[in-house]
Amino acid sequence: MGDPAQAVAQIYQVLRPGGLLAVTELESFPRFLTDPAGAALEDRIHTAMARGRDEAGMHMHEDWPARFAEAGFAVESERRFAIALQPPPDSPMAASVTRYAMVTFCRARHGLQDKLSAGDLAELDALAPALSARGRPDGPHPAARSGWPASPPDNRPGRTCGGPSRGPATRGKIVLQNRAVAPTP
Repeated sequence: MGDPAQAVAQIYQVLRPGGLLAVTELESFPRFLTDPAGAALEDRIHTAMARGRDEAGMHMHEDWPARFAEAGFAVESERRFAIALQPPPDSPMAASVTRYAMVTFCRARHGLQDKLSAGDLAELDALAPALSARGRPDGPHPAARSGWPASPPDNRPGRTCGGPSRGPATRGKIVLQNRAVAPTP
């Protein structure tokens, strides 16, 4: 999203009275490596990924409550969701977590090729066979998301009970999630 403030202001203009804007922000990506050397490697990967997101203008860690207030919304609450993937070792979910870890590290390996040291790249290359042999990464695998529902006041100028018709794209709730605006039915 190129301009979060503009996007929120536009949503404010088209959202019907009683409507709801909800933003879910990824606070952190899952951590898969628990041994000290692996955790240090993962720290370097996360730092390089964060730098790349900042350079690309991805607006992670945006101050959404401030953006909502600037546009005229009232923030109804703020919730933080701590996620800890820790499936039983022999469950189908454990295999899914292993695949998720392998895909994550493979993408990091290729996406950060010019941002990580040769040693870090070699460690990443060794991870896939090690994870496959072990059958799963050690757990738990923490991550976090935050969410903010916000609504416009029903006394906005030019609004009547029920609001003017804006067509099917703006009926119901508008959800801003993962940096994309998507109307919900």
